[in-house]
Amino acid sequence: MADLGLTTQTEMVDTASMIANVDPKTPLIADADTGYGTAANVARTVERYIAAGVAGFHLEDQVVTKKCGHLKGKECVSLGEYLTRIKAAVEVRKRRGSDIVIIARTDSLATHGFDEALRRLKAAVKCGADAVFLEAITTKEQLSTYCDAFRGTGVATLHNLVQGSFGFKLTPKEAEHITKALRALKEGKEEEYPEEVGPSLIFQVCGMNEIQEFDREVSDWVQASESGDA
Repeated sequence: MADLGLTTQTEMVDTASMIANVDPKTPLIADADTGYGTAANVARTVERYIAAGVAGFHLEDQVVTKKCGHLKGKECVSLGEYLTRIKAAVEVRKRRGSDIVIIARTDSLATHGFDEALRRLKAAVKCGADAVFLEAITTKEQLSTYCDAFRGTGVATLHNLVQGSFGFKLTPKEAEHITKALRALKEGKEEEYPEEVGPSLIFQVCGMNEIQEFDREVSDWVQASESGDA
């Protein structure tokens, strides 16, 4: 389905558990979205991910009704609320004696700007996050500054390459560390994927327009009811 925050914690845990146990020797990084609620919800999510055999997960600062990081109209919670999510994850890991990797993700570049995005990631690291993930970087300069901010700290920096999105994409020569997922890019096969086939188009195929239209219809009905027109 379109990435509009419709997938529940239970569905994510079940899927992550299935993938993680196909080959337990291969580490799995799973998306934990917003943690699915308050700090207590985040704690339960982390406990279930640990039990599922997940090696690492990223936790973000969007509102609970989140959407794909490469779509417009995102909203982020306050820095304080974001850090309660990270702290809850760190505390659960400590109590369970787990070595699961906590990746702090921020989508605030689009909503608050680059400086605030870096501030949030640095604060998350102070709370105990092991790695950082600045979503939807748009320029080479931003990517360079982002990596430099954590260079030498032992904190890994993640960069998301999404075909057809507005995010900045590395060339093969610029990419120092090529994983299996980037081998096609290294071999110059990027053009096999049409640039126009980006997240928005994929989600439209998966029903995004219909979902948004349903939301509008319900909202219009509520407004009409409140005004006495329904």
